[in-house]
Amino acid sequence: MDFEFIPAVGDNPFFYHSGFDTVQWMERFGDPGWHYHVATAKLWTLMTARLSEPSILRRHAYDYSVALRGWLDGLLMVVIQLDGAIQCSGPFPHAAKKFSAYAPSLAIYKRPWWKYMAIERALDYEQGMNNHSLYRHLLLEPSAWYEDFPVVPGLTNSLKLGNLTNAERWRDIAAERVNNAATLLKVTKDLSH
Repeated sequence: MDFEFIPAVGDNPFFYHSGFDTVQWMERFGDPGWHYHVATAKLWTLMTARLSEPSILRRHAYDYSVALRGWLDGLLMVVIQLDGAIQCSGPFPHAAKKFSAYAPSLAIYKRPWWKYMAIERALDYEQGMNNHSLYRHLLLEPSAWYEDFPVVPGLTNSLKLGNLTNAERWRDIAAERVNNAATLLKVTKDLSH
């Protein structure tokens, strides 16, 4: 999506500004009074709020577990034994399916979101991935192309490099964290924690 304002006669011909534009340049030429910036921020805020409504952005823990299973199935062709990782996906889909069925019945919609946030936090590895302290998610790694990201990146990248010792290490870390996520999803009477 692209928000832009059509320039009037005599306005700046450049409708985008770069990271090299200074605050002084913006105040003098680009957006005196910052009216366009404020209007754009309001539009993005309204659009984000609307798209994040539960009826539009349907997020279910079970969908995550299905994706995880697919990723692990894709890694079955590798050399090392993935038994620990395959086993770890067992309790996660069961707990996720049960939680996904229960979540809509909650009186306060924000309660299941706390659990979804807890899943993401359980899959965060504070030390980072193989010398990349900013890449901390155990299942996903940033990529230039959204369709070409390595899944379970610590494991996948170790296998690509032929480092089986490190691959086994990441297998065990991922198994532990996914099991922790499954534990977090257990349906209890009070989901506010």
